[in-house]
Amino acid sequence: MNSLLAISSLKLVLLALVALLAVVIWRYSATALAGEPDKLRFMRALALTLTATIFTLLSNHLLLFWLGWCWISLSLQQLLLFYPERPRAQLAAHKKALSARAGEILLAVAFILLYVEFGTADISSLISQASGQQASLSLVGHVATVLLVLVALIKCAQLPLHGWLIQVVEAPTPVSALLHAGIINLGGILLLIFSPLL
Repeated sequence: MNSLLAISSLKLVLLALVALLAVVIWRYSATALAGEPDKLRFMRALALTLTATIFTLLSNHLLLFWLGWCWISLSLQQLLLFYPERPRAQLAAHKKALSARAGEILLAVAFILLYVEFGTADISSLISQASGQQASLSLVGHVATVLLVLVALIKCAQLPLHGWLIQVVEAPTPVSALLHAGIINLGGILLLIFSPLL
């Protein structure tokens, strides 16, 4: 029976990096938001975002990975709207939400295609099968890999999808730290995890 959560050497390294960033950003947030009346709300949203990131990294099932991916975006949305009365914060959060939903839809389609191609939703099994048959991927498999790359570009806020990233200055500074040191890099992490397909 396949496990819904799994750890590999790659995931151990990524988890160590996420844990280090989590500690640094958590401490920075606690200091930077000292005296902020809504600090507890921010820290809860930060904890949700970090937990979602760890959950996503540990996921060994396409559906769980996708749910974690969505969870990260939704909890990040709370951080971007920490100051909901600021119009530019609302605009940045709206643009990020549109970008995130597009990425989530493309990721869902990619995962469905991968399931069709390999007959499994277990990521370890899928990667194992892909390692031995890269040259013989069908059109469905190739479309899935192209979609994974597009999702990574969207998550990494690459041109021309970077507009929301410039406007996050309306959120508290720790949100920028979290984005630039962590969340923005999830696109690259996605490609690392699924690299045998590429």
